[in-house]
Amino acid sequence: MDHNKFVQEAACGAVAQLCESCKEGPTAVLQPYLQGISSVLGSAVAQYGRRNLRCACDAIIQLVEVASASQPGGSQLQAVLLPLCNRMAGLGPHDTDLIPIL
Repeated sequence: MDHNKFVQEAACGAVAQLCESCKEGPTAVLQPYLQGISSVLGSAVAQYGRRNLRCACDAIIQLVEVASASQPGGSQLQAVLLPLCNRMAGLGPHDTDLIPIL
């Protein structure tokens, strides 16, 4: 995990683009890497600030779409759920950081 905001944004954009391109082609190509990608994105949700949280959530959405197409049930994506829930629990009901998570 890089602490540079620009590197974080570029990395999340690259993951989202990779997942987007896998939706159009064979989704089995990404299958062996789903657990690793989801754990890194879970760490990103826990560490990223307001700006890059939106990029990480976009990458998570793309990953979920690919994972649900390749393997129903999405057991590999559990590494993302706990950090998302923890992030939501730490926010108030009127906090604008909730918008990208929802």
